[in-house]
Amino acid sequence: MLNLKDSDLTPSSHSTKLSKLYYVVLSGDYEDLYLISGQRPLRTIAKKSISTFRIFKGQKVGAKVTLRNKIMWSFVKRFINVALLRERNFLGFNEKSITKNAFSCGFSDVTIFPEVDDARSSINETRGINITMVFRSDSRQSTISLLSEMGIPIRKI
Repeated sequence: MLNLKDSDLTPSSHSTKLSKLYYVVLSGDYEDLYLISGQRPLRTIAKKSISTFRIFKGQKVGAKVTLRNKIMWSFVKRFINVALLRERNFLGFNEKSITKNAFSCGFSDVTIFPEVDDARSSINETRGINITMVFRSDSRQSTISLLSEMGIPIRKI
């Protein structure tokens, strides 16, 4: 049997969570992620074979890096102030790409980041990148308002 007092049943101010950005996960090419993040990415391998994509179990298929604290905020500032402005025909992110605790987006050309553009100026090959921002949030609406406050444009559909 639980022995609870009335004070245990009432919500307190320290139990409510404030919405905040927790970490950012980038996935893409190893060299590109190293240039963008400034830290060594983790190589990802295939868990099982997929014959239509010619992927075999144990094959290296990409890389990912998790950013936290100062490096994360440095990336978010560069993403909002530089990379989004370099994206062609960008009107904002779809509101449907935002969940309660995460915001995910992808770009087909990683050269929107100036670090990669300078290093790959002679290569005509285009590579993509996926970005996932993970939040500590109570609701989807608080995540949307936090993204708007950060300066990330969001389209309502």
